[in-house]
Amino acid sequence: MIHALAIAAVVLYFAASWSFVSSIRSAQTLSIGPTKGYLVAGLAAHLAFLALFAAQEIFVAGQWSRPTTFTAVSAVVVAIFLFISGRRRDIGLGALIVPAGMTLLLISAVVFHARRPVMPLPGLTALVSLHLAAGIVGTGLLLLNAIFAAAVLIKERAIRTRSLGLFARALPSLVRLEQVSGQALDVGFTAMVLAVLFGFAAAVQEGIHNFALDPRSLWSLLVLSFYGVLLYKRKRYALRGRKAALMALTAFCVIILSYLLMTSSFHVY
Repeated sequence: MIHALAIAAVVLYFAASWSFVSSIRSAQTLSIGPTKGYLVAGLAAHLAFLALFAAQEIFVAGQWSRPTTFTAVSAVVVAIFLFISGRRRDIGLGALIVPAGMTLLLISAVVFHARRPVMPLPGLTALVSLHLAAGIVGTGLLLLNAIFAAAVLIKERAIRTRSLGLFARALPSLVRLEQVSGQALDVGFTAMVLAVLFGFAAAVQEGIHNFALDPRSLWSLLVLSFYGVLLYKRKRYALRGRKAALMALTAFCVIILSYLLMTSSFHVY
C-alpha cells in the first residue's frame, strides 16, 4: 500500500511536469488550471505516503530518517507552489518546482528500501516535534528560494541578451520572481532559526550539554550564517538580481553539503 502511494504520487507529478512542458511548447502560459488536477491528486497521494512513512519511522522504530525528511520537504515544496500559483503565469515556475519535488520524493522512496542513517528519538516531545517541523518547513522554503534564484538567472539572462525563448516567457516577471524569492527567504530563514532554537531547547531538556560541538549543530549555524548575510544584504543594500540569485544558490549548496557530509547520523548525541 505504502509503495503504491509513492508510485502514484511520482506518476502524477510526472504527468503535471509533462503538462507544464507541453503548455510551454504551445505557448499556453496563462494559467496552471489544466495541470492543477494532477498536482492536487499527486499531493494527496504524497501526503498519504508521508503519513504512513513517518508513522512507521516514529511509532514503530522510534527513529527519524533522512528519507522521511526528503519526503516531507518535497511535500512542502509542492504544497506551497499550489498555494502561491493560483491563476497567474506560473507555468515556468511549475516546470522547475514540480520536478524538484518529484525527484526528492523519488529519492526518499528508493532509499526507503535501503539501509539509511537514522536519528533515535529521545521521545517525541513538543520541542522535538517543533524542531523537526520548523526544519522541514524552513528547508522547503529555502529550496524554493534557490529555485526562484535559478529562475531569476534564466529570466535576467534572456532579457539581457534579448533572446526570450518559450521557457523564459513562461516565467513570471523579474519583479514577481524577486518578490516571491524574498518572501521564501524571509520565512525560510525564520523557520530555520526556530528549528535551531527548538533543537537546543530539546537538547537541554534531555540533559544534553555538548550540543554546541555537535557536527549537525555546527552545520546548522553555518547555514544560518550564509543566509543571514544574504538576508542582510537584501534588506540593507537592496541586493537583487544576479548577485542575490548566485548567493542564494551558494547558500543552498551549503545545505546540500550538510546532508551529504553528515552520513553517520543526524546528531552525535
